[in-house]
Amino acid sequence: MKKLTLTVLLLIFPFVCFAEEPVPANTSNSTVTERIENFTGKVDSVSDWSTTTKSKIVVRDDKGLHSTFVVAADTEIIGKDGDPTTLDWAKGNKVAIRYTVNRESVKTAKSIKVLTD
Repeated sequence: MKKLTLTVLLLIFPFVCFAEEPVPANTSNSTVTERIENFTGKVDSVSDWSTTTKSKIVVRDDKGLHSTFVVAADTEIIGKDGDPTTLDWAKGNKVAIRYTVNRESVKTAKSIKVLTD
């Protein structure tokens, strides 16, 4: 009986010791770096502005191209004087936006700086 138990343990031991934890299918081991892009233009509209929820800002560049950006609660909004501000004033002002683009092509503003009133 002791030999049978020892044999079973020796056969199972390597599999138990070297078993790996499963890795979720949507996780990759490579690091993803965010690429920051820039857009400058005049603000056409700001929707649902709130400091606690996401809102959107639509900006038109000099060529007439409109771009929509998600403004999250952690987006840094800087006035022309360099001080933090809100988007309550925004329509018609020229702004410079630093943003990232995710896999679904959603542009998320990291910072918005007012250039002119």
